[in-house]
Amino acid sequence: MAGVLTLPSAAAATHADGYVYTFEPSTTDSLAWCKSPSGGGACAAITQFASAGPSSRFIGAFGEETILLAGLDYLGAPALLTGQAYLSFDLILLHDWRGNGSDPSQPDFESIFTVVANGATILNTTFSNFESIPQAYPGTHPQASNPAGTGAMTFSTWDPEELVSIYRIDRQFSVRQDPSATCCVDIMIQFSANLGPLFDQYGYYTPKWGLDNVVVSSTPIPEPASGGLLGLGLLALGVRRRRV
Repeated sequence: MAGVLTLPSAAAATHADGYVYTFEPSTTDSLAWCKSPSGGGACAAITQFASAGPSSRFIGAFGEETILLAGLDYLGAPALLTGQAYLSFDLILLHDWRGNGSDPSQPDFESIFTVVANGATILNTTFSNFESIPQAYPGTHPQASNPAGTGAMTFSTWDPEELVSIYRIDRQFSVRQDPSATCCVDIMIQFSANLGPLFDQYGYYTPKWGLDNVVVSSTPIPEPASGGLLGLGLLALGVRRRRV
């Protein structure tokens, strides 16, 4: 199992009883995150970022990797009382995400994304950036099949070089419940992509992903008003960079 990088006592901005991660240059919130090496072993602090605009960035872009957010004494009294916590994040998908596979009978191009919180899988699904290839989201892989881009805040398939989609993901997960305690709840959240074997065989397919606006809280998280604007800014920047 990968090592754990614990959170510092002060991290990012707070949201109710929890934390907000925007990964902006003026913050140190990336110190709370680490990346598991492909061969296992200890986590390495993340220094990998991509630009989402002139003054904005997100953590990524990653391939078939596991990213960890782990903290001791992370959430306080509300989570202790209810045994529940909440996770919200923007999932940014770049390039060749092929959902349930190019051909239902040949799943070698499956593009699976998984989130595991405190040992329980809270998201296991596929995403597609190609209109002709279905994805499981917002359902669960492998049972569901939906049109590409279902549920996306930003979705573009018009240029194979610039396939971009952004999803706002909201999930609830369980934590240790102890009404008699005053502090606190530990968390461990793992984000990972699992790509079919043909992605490695054909090197010109380059699915990548990143995270932004991550919120972990012991109270329900309201929908942000600016999420869609961020996605549009990222899409515009990506197209402009390619065409310069």
